[in-house]
Amino acid sequence: MTTEVVQARPANPKRQHIILAASLVAIVLAMLLIPSSNPLTSNNDFVAYWSAARQFVHRGNPYDYDAVLQIEREIDVNRTSPLVMRNPPWALPFVAPLGYLQLRVARSVWLLAALVAVLVSLLALSRLYLPRGRRWLGVLTSALFLPVMIAITIGQTSPFLLLGVSGLLYFADRRRYVQGGRFDVSARL
Repeated sequence: MTTEVVQARPANPKRQHIILAASLVAIVLAMLLIPSSNPLTSNNDFVAYWSAARQFVHRGNPYDYDAVLQIEREIDVNRTSPLVMRNPPWALPFVAPLGYLQLRVARSVWLLAALVAVLVSLLALSRLYLPRGRRWLGVLTSALFLPVMIAITIGQTSPFLLLGVSGLLYFADRRRYVQGGRFDVSARL
């Protein structure tokens, strides 16, 4: 019986950069084609986070239906019911910086942060679960997965949750528990 040693191809940084750039371009193009990508639509979660942040930074109640409706009517005069953020109060510091920005700037910052969160998550997960030569395929197919694009375009927080979970898995695999968010380093996973 002979054992064959298969050597892995060395990573080509230029190829990886091209794949990441192609993934980013594909996500952005797909988001432009999704009708709900307009930040002013009523089914856009980002509007709820932005209006709650506006209330919060101006010392208002971010869960007050009337106050949130008033802010959202400045964006869309035909709005009849508010889209109130349903996250718990400890999520407010996460969205609070958006309250200092105008809607379009805040939306751009949120979109960029969500894109970065998804790409970093995909890279971390591909390093964990895919062989070296196939990582680009995993990143590309995951980036083009329609629910990922929809979550980004309607401004959900799920890209940031994905970043947290993938970061936990990535750092736990490397036994760097503090970076992964686990402070009890004496316990084993």
